[in-house]
Amino acid sequence: MWRFFRKAQQQRNRDLDALRQDIDTDVHIKSAADLLQSLQVDSERGLSTIVARNRLRDQGPNALTPPKKTLGIQKILHRFFGGFSSLIWIGAILCFGNYFLELNTYGEASEDHLWIGLVLIILIMITGLFSFYQDSKSSRIMESFQQMVPQRAKVLRDSERKELLVTELVVGDIVLLETGDRVPADIRILECQGEVCPDTVSRVDFLLFLDG
Repeated sequence: MWRFFRKAQQQRNRDLDALRQDIDTDVHIKSAADLLQSLQVDSERGLSTIVARNRLRDQGPNALTPPKKTLGIQKILHRFFGGFSSLIWIGAILCFGNYFLELNTYGEASEDHLWIGLVLIILIMITGLFSFYQDSKSSRIMESFQQMVPQRAKVLRDSERKELLVTELVVGDIVLLETGDRVPADIRILECQGEVCPDTVSRVDFLLFLDG
């Protein structure tokens, strides 16, 4: 039991560290010149094919990391018997044990412990099914996010406009968006063509891909 909670705590700590690294950024306050310099990219030529290939190899593809898939029955069993549910099971077993011990010892026993044990089991079932539903809903949301991301994007590489798979984008890529395009990654607007620079992509925009 202690090992389980310790592993869960270690995983939460790793997730928090990763979240802090994502939040701790100054790319939104840097000037365009400083940002381009820090990412080692020329706004007129974009990244070279060699540099982009090396960054893709080192940083991995531009894609959401889906959670590890497990069978539905495994998820349900984990919700019913893992984590805090195991403590509730112990409480329910103790209630049943106390009831039958009194029954065998005195020939009769109060039904209070029996009903408390049943209520605890019902509580486990309800919370377990609700948690399973929430997990399934989260998985569907992740799948919908992946479907929303465009499959291809226009970028500037080697002074040429190229159309690449979204998963091939790397930090420092110059991304070119037009009306109706979906933003393929976390980006910083460098230049807008039009009278007004919109908050959303409604005109031809010139953007810099920031984070994979």
